[in-house]
Amino acid sequence: MQIKCSYCGNFIEESDEKCPYCGAPNEGIKRAANGTPRTIEELRAFAEEKKLPLDKFGFHIGEDYRGPKAFGIYKNEATGKFIVYKNKSDGSRAVRYEGNDEAYAVNEIYQKLKEQVTDYKNYRLQKGKSATPPSGTRRKSKKSDKTGLIILLIVLAIYFGGSLITQKSHTYNQSYYTYQGTPYMYDDYTHDWYQYDDVSGTYEYTEAPEELQNNADDYYEYSEEYTRETTDSDWDDDDDYDWSWSDDDTSGWDSDWGGGDWDSDW
Repeated sequence: MQIKCSYCGNFIEESDEKCPYCGAPNEGIKRAANGTPRTIEELRAFAEEKKLPLDKFGFHIGEDYRGPKAFGIYKNEATGKFIVYKNKSDGSRAVRYEGNDEAYAVNEIYQKLKEQVTDYKNYRLQKGKSATPPSGTRRKSKKSDKTGLIILLIVLAIYFGGSLITQKSHTYNQSYYTYQGTPYMYDDYTHDWYQYDDVSGTYEYTEAPEELQNNADDYYEYSEEYTRETTDSDWDDDDDYDWSWSDDDTSGWDSDWGGGDWDSDW
């Protein structure tokens, strides 16, 4: 599939990292930052580490699954190509990518997995949990304050002598960069990029350019340390979640939430 380069207007392949005409980065590629999965095996290990219930999300990693309502990725051993697909509710298949670039294929399904997880987390928030952004920045809501659980833990901690909740102090860095004249900041705690907004005078959450993410050292300016206190009851960040996925977490999965739009191509 071909897309138009945002800089010179020429049509390029969707999987091209840079425009072959002007050399500009392909903004259509949603490559993940360093350290994220780039192979099918790495993606499978990532899901296992994060305790993601792939079956409940309808994801099939390394499998040519033919049932309805499924996302998947696998390598066609006959052709050597990697295939990213979605099986719709009627069982028909839409192929998102078929090619030799495993990293690109893995990132396509990785981004969709993150999207589905985010949708489900938002569904849970709408069912009674509120979201609070990290202090000092304006960004997309990614956390639940778990107010009811915290209150319960406080009560239990008081009852059992305060042993259930422990306060921990951690040191994090906010690293600042300048890319094409625009200031950016990367936060160790949120694992996210922020771009300086002249209007608000703050750093706001953004999807940083791939060139900046992959070659951050070339644009580094300086870093600042800050201390953040967390408790054992805090939820992990969106990129570091470690849910247990108890029955309470997955209640209403097949009825209320439904798992997203299964009739579109992707």
